[in-house]
Amino acid sequence: MGAVIRQTRRSRSWQLGLVSTVGMASSLTLSHFIPSTTNQAHAQSNIVPDDTLGANGTVVIPDASVKGLPAELIEGGVQRGVNLFHSFQEFNVGEGLRVYLANPAGIENILSRVTGMNPSDIQGTLGVDGAANLFLLNPNGIIFGANASLDVQGSFVGSTANAIAWGDDGYFSATQPETSRLLTINPGALFFNQVGLVSGNIINTGTLAVGKDLTLSGLNLDLQGQLSAGGNLTLSAMETLKVRDSIALPFVAAAGGKLLLEGNQTIDILALSDPDSGLFSQGDMVLRSSSPIRGDTHYWSGGNFSIEEIDGTLGDLSSPNDPIIRSAGDVSFKNYDGASLHIFAGGSVTVDKVKITGSDPANNIQETVTLSDDTTISIDGSTRPTLDIRAGTTAIGNPMPIPGNSIPEQLVLSEAAPTTATIKIGEVIIEPPNGQVFITNQYQPNSAVTGSIEITTINTSNTVENAGDVIIDSGVDIILIGTNSVTDNQGLIFADTSGPGQGGQIKLVAKQEILLSDRFLVTSDTTSDTSGSGKGGEITIEAESVIVRDGAVIGTRTFGKGNAGNVTINGSESVQVIGIVVSGEDKFPSRISTRADENSTGDGGSLNINTQRLLLQNAGQITANTLGKGDAGDVTINASESVQVIGIGVSGENTFSSLITTRADENSTGDGGSLNINTQQLLVEDGGQITANTFKEGDAGNVTISAKESVKVIGIGVSGEDTFPSLITSRANPDSTGNAGSLKINTQQLLVEDGAQVSVSTFAQGDGGSLTINASESVQVIGVSADGKFSSGIFSQANPDSTAKGGSLIIKTQQLLVKDGAQISVSTFAQGDGGSLTIETKEPVQVIGKSPDGKFPSGIFAQASEDSTGKEGSLKINTQQLLVLDGGRIGTTIDARVIENSLTFLPDNQIDTTTLLSNSCIFRSREQPGSLIITGNGGLPPAPGSGKISPFATGTVRTIPSDGSSSPSTQPDRPWQIGDPIVEPQKVYRLADGRLVLSRECVE
Repeated sequence: MGAVIRQTRRSRSWQLGLVSTVGMASSLTLSHFIPSTTNQAHAQSNIVPDDTLGANGTVVIPDASVKGLPAELIEGGVQRGVNLFHSFQEFNVGEGLRVYLANPAGIENILSRVTGMNPSDIQGTLGVDGAANLFLLNPNGIIFGANASLDVQGSFVGSTANAIAWGDDGYFSATQPETSRLLTINPGALFFNQVGLVSGNIINTGTLAVGKDLTLSGLNLDLQGQLSAGGNLTLSAMETLKVRDSIALPFVAAAGGKLLLEGNQTIDILALSDPDSGLFSQGDMVLRSSSPIRGDTHYWSGGNFSIEEIDGTLGDLSSPNDPIIRSAGDVSFKNYDGASLHIFAGGSVTVDKVKITGSDPANNIQETVTLSDDTTISIDGSTRPTLDIRAGTTAIGNPMPIPGNSIPEQLVLSEAAPTTATIKIGEVIIEPPNGQVFITNQYQPNSAVTGSIEITTINTSNTVENAGDVIIDSGVDIILIGTNSVTDNQGLIFADTSGPGQGGQIKLVAKQEILLSDRFLVTSDTTSDTSGSGKGGEITIEAESVIVRDGAVIGTRTFGKGNAGNVTINGSESVQVIGIVVSGEDKFPSRISTRADENSTGDGGSLNINTQRLLLQNAGQITANTLGKGDAGDVTINASESVQVIGIGVSGENTFSSLITTRADENSTGDGGSLNINTQQLLVEDGGQITANTFKEGDAGNVTISAKESVKVIGIGVSGEDTFPSLITSRANPDSTGNAGSLKINTQQLLVEDGAQVSVSTFAQGDGGSLTINASESVQVIGVSADGKFSSGIFSQANPDSTAKGGSLIIKTQQLLVKDGAQISVSTFAQGDGGSLTIETKEPVQVIGKSPDGKFPSGIFAQASEDSTGKEGSLKINTQQLLVLDGGRIGTTIDARVIENSLTFLPDNQIDTTTLLSNSCIFRSREQPGSLIITGNGGLPPAPGSGKISPFATGTVRTIPSDGSSSPSTQPDRPWQIGDPIVEPQKVYRLADGRLVLSRECVE
């Protein structure tokens, strides 16, 4: 990252007066820090060597010159290899004074200890006259005053530990100097894990800067001022680490390498008073404590950022105010509780749980963000309770300047090389109203890293005011996985309202895949308070592939006056809704839905799916229904390649079909919504269903299917001994008073096969809907179900107990084939009349054969059952050629008892059939309308003595002369009488008006 420390944004005087330690805001007991016997005022630093190192002890030169300025120089000590040892009874640096430790040639580490009873009070400059590292060990405490500073080119360690251990080779002790060992081992590699018992505290209000590593380690740390290191910066407290700033004095901790804050019991950070305050590291930044860390400040990390327990596992962060975390690498912690949280990560983000309790008026992030789909949202954590997570981004930002530090002027946040932009979030709760959740790895993305977004639960619901919005924008996948356990909360994203406020918007955007699994629920509702007038929020989901499986649900509902929100799914490649989950006695089909619930007056939202390929399988469902006074929403599906509705899901004794439906449910008075499917190919197979139903007062919605290439409805679903035909239907169900909706299918080819059905029907008082099929090439209705229970069919029915009319059925196509026991019919089984059946084709209508068991003849029927009181509907066929073969049938009843009336309406001046059969003949016309060819067992019988039937049109019926010849006669017609000659018919002829007669040709 190119984040750089620059000049300060505003002028500031950094010359501060003496800050009394008594006046500092601190929860620590100051008697732990400063014994009453310590004299703070002296003209010369109070440095008193002890005699624990023997004759080669420490020497203080009071009037030396170091780096061209007056200073006190400490020489002598005991040298062991690269280590130089000093020991003091008292060690203090007076205000405005300079104290340096000499750095003999070959010395890399200067180790100094205080064996007396008082803390070290550093009010001036403490330094090394060379490049060696400096260790200051005082178990009684170390105080760095407001004007304290370090002049150390190497590393500095200030510790209140009793000793520094040398592994298994002893230790260098301040409390037991007589047993100490002075060794050549480099202590820098041993200090962190081998420090002895810590007893004293460390206070800092000064500016401490070193060229390499800076370490402060004590029982408690109370830190203000500035701390900076060219290398690693370590702040470690055995009990409490406390950080504060003020309006006049920022707190800064900056590391050119890794920054580590440890408070074994507590870390308490409140550093938001000054805009320059914050924690900065070019490397990793780690905050570690056994308790939740209060972290009210801003963070910039050039590496990874993490909150940890003492054992290194992820820990908790809290912030009553507003933390901002910027990390060039990964960000990880367990739980967060507090005000608006902003995370900018160059790598991944992992958080188990986030609870946002409020906004922060002092928040300085107010911006408009453009999502990957080019829509924009506003982010403002100062006015809206906000969770703002942006992973895989280059927008880490520039850290504030660090005044008075000695590290390089440019602190570049670029050490981390992230490998992924994955975001993993367990649970998110936005407690106040009008919140916002924004989670993305598509904000100013780093093209070198990609990743998915995985979330378990997001809850922005509110009972009175507006629910919060949820926006998730992923560069790869969004993975939402719940739980199948009935005892656990399933995974969810919900932004509900039960009052006058609006439901929250939910928007999920992924470059590749969005996966919802294992009962994960995404919903924005107006909830169970039926007095609530707020509108449900909208749900928008966009990805290459959207997968809803294993009981997951995407949906909006209204329980009150407000309308439910709309649901829009845009899957540029595919949308899949698959499977069912069983949890105890509960069954959860995967589902995309909108609903107006029981007692609601608001309408259900519309449901829109735009994709190349839509697949519903194994009980996957798309539903829009109403259980209340409001209308169900409309369903619109645009799938440029295909829609597939396949199979059933079985759960114990319950079976669920894969389903696309709009419904007016029981107890509803609202109407069902319309259902529109636009695609290239539609397949409904193995028990899948597309339906529009009414179960009560409301009308069922209309269904319109436009498939440019084909509609195929095939087979049945099998569950034990039960079978479920694949189905496209509009239906008025038992006990309903609403009408069924219309069903229209527009395609090139329609295939209904193996027991599948396309139908409109009524079982109650409401009329059946009309069924219109426009197939520019062909309609094929073939066979029966594998178990022989269902005939493949296209039906309009007024079913038993219905009192209403069946709907009309119109088929317009090039070719019509009804074969192997399949049927097309309009029928009534009750009081209502059957609908009319009209078939128009340009090429042959073929009705061929029976089912394999002979139970179902192939047929085209307009029929009324024996128990019905309603009339059978009319049947009209307009075609060039009609073939009824091998047991196929056409008629107004299944046994074809009335042949003539089965094909067209009779005129008022009906022809006397006795005359036609006895003393009339057929005169050929020159017109060539179509021909009628009927042959085979069970069809209309051929003419006696002839295997052929007239292949040309006939137009005129003439009487036969009394001499019995076939020449036309001009004698008046009279009925046939006993003794008149009997003229046997030769063939079946079709008259010009379409009627059929049995007769013979006239002889001119």
